[in-house]
Amino acid sequence: AAAAAAAAAGGGSEMKQNVQIATAVIVATMSDPAFAFRESSGELRRVAILPRLREVTMSTTMALGFMFGDPVHVMNAPSACAHAAPIDMTFANGSVRLDDPLRSFPGLDLRHPQYLGSGGGGAVYAYDRAETVTAGSQSRSSSTGSGPTTGRHQAVVVKVSWMRSAASVGRECTVLNYMETRRVTGVERCRGQVPYPFDNRRVMIAMEPVMNDSVASISEIDERLRPKAVRCIIRTLVQMLSAGVVTTDVQPLISKATGEVLFIDMTEAKIVFTDDDGDSEAMSFLDMALAQSLVSEMMGLIPIDSPDELIRVANSQLIQELQNIHESSGVDKMAHVQQQQRQMLELLREQVRSTFISQDFGDYIDGMF
Repeated sequence: AAAAAAAAAGGGSEMKQNVQIATAVIVATMSDPAFAFRESSGELRRVAILPRLREVTMSTTMALGFMFGDPVHVMNAPSACAHAAPIDMTFANGSVRLDDPLRSFPGLDLRHPQYLGSGGGGAVYAYDRAETVTAGSQSRSSSTGSGPTTGRHQAVVVKVSWMRSAASVGRECTVLNYMETRRVTGVERCRGQVPYPFDNRRVMIAMEPVMNDSVASISEIDERLRPKAVRCIIRTLVQMLSAGVVTTDVQPLISKATGEVLFIDMTEAKIVFTDDDGDSEAMSFLDMALAQSLVSEMMGLIPIDSPDELIRVANSQLIQELQNIHESSGVDKMAHVQQQQRQMLELLREQVRSTFISQDFGDYIDGMF
């Protein structure tokens, strides 16, 4: 890993020097975890870090992080950086310390943390969720018998914000909760928000589900699963628009096993209107621009040179989702749908016209207006 990272930084004698530096960083850090090392003008400089790091052994990912910045946000490789002990890591944006078990979130008993990655919003970890079942009580666990029994359940993602990103990570949980009330599917669900215990200027949020073995492109999954992925993308797009939620950072995880799509990292998401806003005000130019960006990015996940089958699937799913809006609003046409929602759907109509559209979908959406 050190050689590969160093090779990417240069060639020839510079590469050799970088390999030597990277190796020195790892060896020195593993033998003396009270210090981290970084390169400055081709030389190693010793930088003191928190004394508590003496209690843990920093991983190769940790050491390379000091040289090249924050570790890459890798959502699909939790096993690569698994921790069997409490988390204690330092990044360019701050440090992260998490307990094992973690019981900061009401109703959640989280264990066995695994580092997933980091980004501008914070550092992300996967925990196994354990639930305690007492005699005579019912639970989603199948455990029986007297006394407490621990059952293993689907993993939970814990995101720890940086100080500068605390507000956006907090809003992410708020937006996810709102989308859950509006029955938006294909996005994470926030299971709690609490202050970061070692610095109350930062926050932690717990989210589920965790999708393993996933990719970011439809072209990377089996052809037989692609229609399902297209349906998932269209469904989430229309549901988000109808709910008045937009984001400028679309990050899909597409399951290689099922074709299901999960959209993650909603730190940039924004609620541009709600049902309580009434029907008096149109959306602002900026909000319309954000919505247009969302539609473009989501539709861009479906390759424009897709086979006819995928195009038919996309158009069919668009019609089905619009029909669902009719049914949920309790009206036959769009006359009573609030103005902001109409703007969103009109935007969708125009964006779809510029990509792909069937005669059936064109006739249907034109009839709506």
